[in-house]
Amino acid sequence: MKFVYSALVAGLLSLSTFAASAAPLSFNITIRDFRGASDSYHPDFRNTGISGLKTGMVGASLDANGKPVYVGAGGGGNNAGNVQSQATFATWYRDCNAATPGTTCIQQHTVTLTANVDANDVLTFSDSTYFPLDTLTNSSIWDAGGNGHNFFFTSELALELIYDPTKGNVFSFTGDDDVWVFINGQLVLDLGGIHPATGGSFDLDNLAAGLGISAYGAYNFQMFHAERHWTQSTLNIESTLGQPLNRVPEPQTLALMGLALVCIAFARKRNA
Repeated sequence: MKFVYSALVAGLLSLSTFAASAAPLSFNITIRDFRGASDSYHPDFRNTGISGLKTGMVGASLDANGKPVYVGAGGGGNNAGNVQSQATFATWYRDCNAATPGTTCIQQHTVTLTANVDANDVLTFSDSTYFPLDTLTNSSIWDAGGNGHNFFFTSELALELIYDPTKGNVFSFTGDDDVWVFINGQLVLDLGGIHPATGGSFDLDNLAAGLGISAYGAYNFQMFHAERHWTQSTLNIESTLGQPLNRVPEPQTLALMGLALVCIAFARKRNA
């Protein structure tokens, strides 16, 4: 009876995810604005050159505050991924201070992005001109001179997801510049450095056991991105990892969730 109950609940959860999936999905992402002007700039966001793809810039685990840690050589050169030091990198995803544009971000924004999700539960977000700060800031502080956009920013995304082993569970990213993805605090995608749009992917089915993720269990997904060069900004995502737990259910999903709750109550009554 216990096996039948577990299988039924797992199936209903899978159905409810599918029912909610054939619609756009909006999610919030934290954007931090940095200065790159020659008179007052953060050293890691200056247009110093193209380092190219640099794996190994950050450690394999997030720190106690849930942030990546720079472990590269430092010194600001291409071999270091154009990062001055561990201390300068530590400001990329932390609190801003407009009075210290040379050492911190100057302003933080919460931006809502909308991805497409098809009937097969494939999520896609594609933006070859990813400049979320353009409409939120005055052009007088834009960093790229005549290039016409507010470059030099970081993006931080955190979601709680359910691992459904019946889904594809593949995450693919193409973009520039730095991108790191952590699951349950462990690095699973490493695309560091100042580089043109570059792709990478991972299959969660191959990583789940090592990350301590069990079937239909919740896990933390965190993506950290940086735009540090003023020639382009691309952010393309294709994912079959499933839907965030904080997504507002649609009517048909609520009905399926209600049925699942009835099954749970029935099982508890039989076990009483």
